[in-house]
Amino acid sequence: MQDYNEFQLGKTNVLVPLESMEQHRLATQQMVQQCRRSVHIISRDLDPAVYDLPEFTGALTRRLLEHRRMKVYILVHDAHAIARAGHRLLGTALKMSGFVEIRKPGPDHKDYDGGMFVGDGAGFITRRSADRYVGQMNFNDPRDAKVLLDEFEEMWAKSTADANLRKFVI
Repeated sequence: MQDYNEFQLGKTNVLVPLESMEQHRLATQQMVQQCRRSVHIISRDLDPAVYDLPEFTGALTRRLLEHRRMKVYILVHDAHAIARAGHRLLGTALKMSGFVEIRKPGPDHKDYDGGMFVGDGAGFITRRSADRYVGQMNFNDPRDAKVLLDEFEEMWAKSTADANLRKFVI
């Protein structure tokens, strides 16, 4: 298995295929620990095996406290399931509400099935399908990260607040 500790956000430009939940989890934890400006996430159900772990939410909270201008933007399709399960990231969003915003994609993007995590506009982790842990990562590819952020921004512009999350995040 790849040692993700050697990857540095904004410095390591190596495209690495990801083929398991464990690889996605480790890559995401390594990247979030290095973010200083922004995190953008799209996930159907805020994948609990990746984002509903104390290691992830703890690292994200530490980064937000250390870098007070950092912002986190999350698009999630199945807000009802997340709210019902008491996802840890919702607790983080509640505690850090000035820094974390969660929305639901609009009707134009209801069929979007992939997933992405973009850190500081430089690194990214992608999944082709919410049902499979097949994707790729690169800790320093601003050009491809910008393409992903443009896609994110288009979805964000048409997104809405979700009543299922409102009671947790507001």
